[in-house]
Amino acid sequence: MAAATVLCNTGLSIITNRIKGSGTEPAYFAIGTGATGAARTAAVTDTTLSSQSGSRVAPGAGVTTAQATTDKTNDTYRVIGSVTAGSTLTYDEIGLFDASTSGNMFVSATITPISVIAGDTVQFTIKVKFAN
Repeated sequence: MAAATVLCNTGLSIITNRIKGSGTEPAYFAIGTGATGAARTAAVTDTTLSSQSGSRVAPGAGVTTAQATTDKTNDTYRVIGSVTAGSTLTYDEIGLFDASTSGNMFVSATITPISVIAGDTVQFTIKVKFAN
């Protein structure tokens, strides 16, 4: 469960680029372990995770994206990402980016810590709902 989820300032730039027909879909999913110890909360100024665990997961390699309907037809951008732990650790933050390395952070979220052991697979769903 997300403790805090925000659309980052750099995410706004991704949206306007996509409207103009340029840029890359923010479909690269990352998970981290550094938020709890730092007592960090997701912020609109985030550009990276506190401590990313492993590589970002790419579309087609554990990430799917789609338009979804929450209140109005296709008002929600939905990303589902699966991560398999390589060791015993505790996940506490999630991010969506527009590149496999570097790039811009679209969404930042701090979550209720989830403890895993090597081989555990965890699936996360991030929904960004647009409203008028």
